[in-house]
Amino acid sequence: MNGYYSFAYGSSNTTVTDPLGSSRVYTFQKGSGGYVLPTSKSQPGGSGCGPASASTIYDSKGNPFLSKDYNGTPIVDPNFWTVI
Repeated sequence: MNGYYSFAYGSSNTTVTDPLGSSRVYTFQKGSGGYVLPTSKSQPGGSGCGPASASTIYDSKGNPFLSKDYNGTPIVDPNFWTVI
């Protein structure tokens, strides 16, 4: 424990480790216009729980199509105002 965050960069993800040693992984994909889209993020498990992740799937134009929270439950798509 050094009191700092560390970052490890991969070709399609970044791992962030906090001062307590817990890691979170952020995953990305390249969109059709060459920009980077976040596709998932993980969080460490709490007391008695395993790690979890949230994710987003995009359509061919790079618009969010389906998002799921850390429990795997579909969430409201902010672009279409519908529950998927």
